[in-house]
Amino acid sequence: MPSKPSLIIPLLLALGFVSQASETVHYATDFSEFESGDDTLVGNDGWRSSHPNQGLHGTIDDVFEDGNRSGTIGYNIPQGDSNVVTLWRPINVDPAANGSLITFSVDVAVIDSDNNAYDSFYVSIFNQEDQILASVVFDNTEEAFGLWRYDGDAFHDLSISFDHVRVYPLTLTIDFANNQWSADLGDNLVLFEDAPFTVSSAVKNFGDAAVEWEVADLEDPGTNWLYFDNWIVTEKGVTTPNPEPDGLTVPTIRRMPNGRVRLTWEATPGETFVVERSPDLVNWSADGPNSEVVAEDDGSARYVDGMANTVDVRFYRVRRP
Repeated sequence: MPSKPSLIIPLLLALGFVSQASETVHYATDFSEFESGDDTLVGNDGWRSSHPNQGLHGTIDDVFEDGNRSGTIGYNIPQGDSNVVTLWRPINVDPAANGSLITFSVDVAVIDSDNNAYDSFYVSIFNQEDQILASVVFDNTEEAFGLWRYDGDAFHDLSISFDHVRVYPLTLTIDFANNQWSADLGDNLVLFEDAPFTVSSAVKNFGDAAVEWEVADLEDPGTNWLYFDNWIVTEKGVTTPNPEPDGLTVPTIRRMPNGRVRLTWEATPGETFVVERSPDLVNWSADGPNSEVVAEDDGSARYVDGMANTVDVRFYRVRRP
């Protein structure tokens, strides 16, 4: 019987290969170009809100650094029946059709209440039809304090707390095509990785990222508020090498926001592979953790290099044992 063809895939990764993927910055602001005060965002530079002209959001100066201007939402009393105040800046792209990922980064901090009433703050992703798809939630209530992931239907406790008056650099990376996303707060604090993005039946495209204030009691809202700054929305193409002649799917390479590198490929369910690493394309070893990979029942295979951020250059290849 003829032996199977050997699958050896040299991947020109080394933190340089992934970064060569096309990247488009759709929107970026540090809020310095806006006037200071309440209601200074909506109506300027495309910003919108569910509650305009009520003094519920705007910009503020010198919170954490003298001379710095940032965004704010919360504190005052909303008018009307809705207990959710949403603030967003539309983008409207279709990453799945473009074969790309969306990265949204924003610095956030929760400033606590001084009136013994507490609310929640969301960083949410909406589609182009203004339907919510998913959120990272900073729950400031006494009953459910901490960080949560919302998938469009249910809330998932991340079992991670947060400090008040501390700035967290939140980064969301969303893979619309595969309905997955990852989030971290910098300093190697990963909230979740490759989690299901949304269970909603809504169209999966990218309308905007938003900050939201969910008031627990409209008659007694908290004086807590959310600080946000350095708002950046980026779309990055996925780099995938050309298929090998034997027709097997060559791994897709992706560098995560926390510096880890992930390889994914399709194979026969149950098939075993070995992932080797090299600093120079000459000396190869399979000394990395979990270097032996077995394809899942659905035919997907995945390898994550958790130490990729400790080296300047690293190459990968996948082979059958």
